[in-house]
Amino acid sequence: MRNDSILIGRLSKDPACKKTNSGTRYLQFTLIVERDFKKNGKKEVDTIPCIAWRKTAELMEQYLKKGSLIDVSGRIQTRSYSQNGQRKFVVEVIAERFHILESKAVTDQRAAKRNGGETDQADLYYQENGSYDPFGFGEEPIEISDEDIPF
Repeated sequence: MRNDSILIGRLSKDPACKKTNSGTRYLQFTLIVERDFKKNGKKEVDTIPCIAWRKTAELMEQYLKKGSLIDVSGRIQTRSYSQNGQRKFVVEVIAERFHILESKAVTDQRAAKRNGGETDQADLYYQENGSYDPFGFGEEPIEISDEDIPF
């Protein structure tokens, strides 16, 4: 049997770790994931509850913030608890690994433009000279020789 989940989305708020009673660090976060289709001209989104444990949680807290574009891989888990005499059920993704998909500079620029007004998402990836640079490497090209390619 298999239980794998891979999501690409943005964090809904700044991450902040908590600790269990035994001292284990964890991070509960919500990943906002766009759907491939539009409704009334706008893309719909899903908000996926996730939880990361130990070192993964610490790294996420250290390097990510609201709006960070990441991919998360892990497994889906269900659990239940009682609240005011009613049984509540939760489905969440246990994040085992994550990758940052956008540079901090682009994330910061996106946040600044969002706070200052509406903007076209595409211009956040372009430098002043018009070149495409999603990871903020600058104007210097990266030299890759045929010997660097493993296949």
